[in-house]
Amino acid sequence: MKWFAEEVYQLTNSEREKHGVPKLNRANASLETAAYVRAEEISVVWGHTRPNGTEFHTAMTEAGYTTWRSAGENIAKVWPYSPDKGYEDIPKMMVDGLMSSEGHKDNILNPVYKILSVGVFHDNRPEAEYAIYMVQLFSD
Repeated sequence: MKWFAEEVYQLTNSEREKHGVPKLNRANASLETAAYVRAEEISVVWGHTRPNGTEFHTAMTEAGYTTWRSAGENIAKVWPYSPDKGYEDIPKMMVDGLMSSEGHKDNILNPVYKILSVGVFHDNRPEAEYAIYMVQLFSD
């Protein structure tokens, strides 16, 4: 779902641009790996704490992204989801939802953050109601 992550990245930068905040740069492979790890993890344990009990930012370090001093995480989920509906509107729905939540909006518009990685995990199991999970990892 690389296109999905790319759409979230573009929509996030559009929000920053609307608010006079510089655009975020794309993450390197290490931070991208961390975002995809976190997207799958939040399908197991919803929240900013990882299934192993550590905070979200430990996924960044474990993936080899060690140059950060400040980090933020936004998480979003859409469910139940019917695969026959298509996916085109979901990235915008997620970013709009984050922008309507003060803490998430603060992460998106925080000028300290210079880098963004987006991870997406689609749980295709019917018992999971085909949920789509998305993580934004921000870094200075």
